[in-house]
Amino acid sequence: MEYYGLDIHKLSITYTCMNEQGKILRRGRVDTTPEAIRGIVAPSGDEAWVALEATRGWSYVYDALEGLSAGLEWDTSASAPWRARLKPQSSEW
Repeated sequence: MEYYGLDIHKLSITYTCMNEQGKILRRGRVDTTPEAIRGIVAPSGDEAWVALEATRGWSYVYDALEGLSAGLEWDTSASAPWRARLKPQSSEW
């Protein structure tokens, strides 16, 4: 399983991909075209979990990812940046 965090802007998306151990596998920036958005998650193999920043463009990104097929299992959550934990395993905000 790979985990993605997407920071969505009008003209680009910045992303980070981590594995289950928290190791950063790749980072990058892509245009906001459906093809580029799908290209973020495509290398993940069988499963991916994607967190989207709760912003105006999230539904567009969600729709682009929904178009993925080829047996990729994925889940998407919208996240409000001011509510995200800095350390997932702690109570610190």
